[in-house]
Amino acid sequence: QVSPGKKQWTWGCGDFGVAWDRNLTDEDGPYIEIMTGVFTDNQPDFTWIEPYEEKVFTQRFMPYKEVGAVKNATADAAIGISKIGTKAVAVVSAFRTISGARLIIGGKTGVLAIKAFDLTPEKAVIAEVLTDEPESDLSVSLQDSLGHAIVEYKPQKAILEPYPEPAEPLGLPEELPTTESLYLAGLHLEQYRHATYDPKDYYLEGLRRDKNDSRLNGAYGNLLLKQGLFHKAETHFRIAVEALTKRNLNPIDGEPFYNLAKALQWQGKLEEAFDFYYKAAWSGAQQSRAYLKLGQIKAQEENCEKALAFGKRSLEVSPRNLKARNLVSFMLKKTGRLEEAKRLNRETLSIDITDLFARRELGELDGLLGTEVHNSIFLAESYREIGGLEDAILILEDYIKQSEKSASPMALYYLADYSGDVRFIQRAEEMDSYTCFPNSLRDMEVLEKALSQENALPMAMYYLGNLLYDKGRREEAMALWEKSIKIKGDFPTSRRNLALAYAKGKNPMRDLDYCVCLMQNALDLDPTDSRVFFELAELWRDSGKPLDQIVKDCEKHLDLVLDRDDACIALCADLNCIGRHEDALKLILRRKFHPWEGGEGKVTTQHKEARLGLARQLIAKGKNEEAVSHLLQALEAKESFGEGTLPGTPENNIRYCLGLAYEKLDPELSRKNYELASGGQSEPAAAIYYNDQPPHMVFYQGLAFLKLGEEAQAKSRFNKLVAFARKNMLKAQRYDFFAVSLPDFGILDVDLDQRNKIHCAYMMALGKLGLGEFEEAKRLRESVLEMSPGHAGISLNFDPYLKGELS
Repeated sequence: QVSPGKKQWTWGCGDFGVAWDRNLTDEDGPYIEIMTGVFTDNQPDFTWIEPYEEKVFTQRFMPYKEVGAVKNATADAAIGISKIGTKAVAVVSAFRTISGARLIIGGKTGVLAIKAFDLTPEKAVIAEVLTDEPESDLSVSLQDSLGHAIVEYKPQKAILEPYPEPAEPLGLPEELPTTESLYLAGLHLEQYRHATYDPKDYYLEGLRRDKNDSRLNGAYGNLLLKQGLFHKAETHFRIAVEALTKRNLNPIDGEPFYNLAKALQWQGKLEEAFDFYYKAAWSGAQQSRAYLKLGQIKAQEENCEKALAFGKRSLEVSPRNLKARNLVSFMLKKTGRLEEAKRLNRETLSIDITDLFARRELGELDGLLGTEVHNSIFLAESYREIGGLEDAILILEDYIKQSEKSASPMALYYLADYSGDVRFIQRAEEMDSYTCFPNSLRDMEVLEKALSQENALPMAMYYLGNLLYDKGRREEAMALWEKSIKIKGDFPTSRRNLALAYAKGKNPMRDLDYCVCLMQNALDLDPTDSRVFFELAELWRDSGKPLDQIVKDCEKHLDLVLDRDDACIALCADLNCIGRHEDALKLILRRKFHPWEGGEGKVTTQHKEARLGLARQLIAKGKNEEAVSHLLQALEAKESFGEGTLPGTPENNIRYCLGLAYEKLDPELSRKNYELASGGQSEPAAAIYYNDQPPHMVFYQGLAFLKLGEEAQAKSRFNKLVAFARKNMLKAQRYDFFAVSLPDFGILDVDLDQRNKIHCAYMMALGKLGLGEFEEAKRLRESVLEMSPGHAGISLNFDPYLKGELS
């Protein structure tokens, strides 16, 4: 009931899996990842949790020995039973010492054997008995010295369970039939934090159909609230409240009242917020958090008795609400009831030993805050919320003293907010930005207040821009970075961020020259930043800068390239595209790569392309034996690559070139490799993800069939490429709904429709080339290069065949 969704994950025992074993284990494999969720039907699911709600569960991970396939387990022991030849073999592994234990093996005819022993966690116990009974009838029970069952297993009759229906992808907003389906779709996307679908689109489509829908207004208002757009959120919450109270002033759902109160409180409208928090408290589901907010407001007004009363009401509903406990204890202290406060804080620590507020109140905080600014700000804010401004100031002053020069600027901005002393703001502006990562709505409020007091605060503008960009408020963020650059022109990261933001615009090609200029400026200001250089090189590629010039510039900054795996493999790809395969191979072999999500297959692909390119050059010179050596090595992934080859990865290009290389060395091996090259998936497909088959694999199948004298089969492959391209050239594209992440790093927003046009044009060019329609193939080649200068497929597969290197 608590944890039905569990699984064990392994990368498998192939080349790909063994590479991951090396990466993920201390000494050797195999690597097994135990995945267990709670309050979910499926391990990777997400569950909702309300503010101040607590979900409690227990999981035990048990290091059992020799049991094999576990038939059953408890917190005390695991047992297994199997039939080996004529013997029933039972194994038990204990997790505690059990004296006088008995292991009873049974079958359909009754008890088959009883074995008595003492159990310890150090060693499993095995019991065997000769029997004719099949394994499906065998049972086993472990009992203590009193005959009480510790763990037991009885065979269960196999039943045919209904197979669950596979999940269906979510339709586009305009495709969903009702406002309810749109509301639930948006909620689903929020719950799963979907990588490519935006819940806002579904809520807005629903509101277009019914602008007064209470649930849609509430959900969209929540999105706006999270973005810090409090006035807009207030508008939608008011519509939701109005819709819910049209027939009954006390609706079943009190959440819109609470959310409206929050939006009002963020805007400083405390009197009205207080009323709506009180109204929300009429609903049982909202009482604990609503009474807490009411208590915090009264505490800030220094009305301790009312704050205490509200805090106690909150605790009556949710006794483990830690913020309510802290409010009550602080109000007890302020009203002189010190022993009650002390007892409550002790009780709080029995619930959560890490509660910083209770520890400080009890004088037990020494050394626990450390130099992590978020701990200090969290604790300071816990006091500020309940009127403890002096305590909040002391906490942050202590943090700054301990951290000295490494203190985060945010602590100083908060101190300025607490004290009203603008000198803290100026100090914050001078601090190192490296440790400053504002991320909360309260951080946003503090930075906005700082900017309202002082105009020339380039670092506050930079920090606030970062936060707003993360909240989806792109234009405001960019405006802040622009202002920051005008005041503090020597800070590189504002320029770098602005370059990326412009590159992500709706029409990025218009701004690419400016993006490149900004990123180059950022690199000039900090020539040691390898990430900025990598991003600059990506912008060069996106802007159509000639590859040979990109390569020259990368080689000038080779120390920065070698600092990053992604930059290194990107340079290898460029080297392969311009025919410098030997340099690409040297760069790959000199480095130990580390795997990263989104980088799967990149190293092995470039290794293959480098050796393929060298092999083609060697075959053209008649050095077939050397070519074979490179091609056979192309089939292997070295340990230094950090990854192996996925099972089923197509190798038609390598096998075809092996066929060419063996023609004069060993005709039988040549034919065998042509046969291998003609196999595999023959249907072309869209190639979006790293493990999708690229279209040139079908092209090499066709070439292989030509070598085998099967012209009809060859034409079939080439015609399939042309037909698929014609059919799909103008088809609208979107990411697969079940893709858990984007397929590749990209500076620019990917235009899937444009990418598809390039893909289909390339595919058709290959098909026409294979069919011998060379003029049409060349025309298509030019159209591909016009849309995508430096297209890898053209340089690595189309051009070599046209030049005669592949025939």
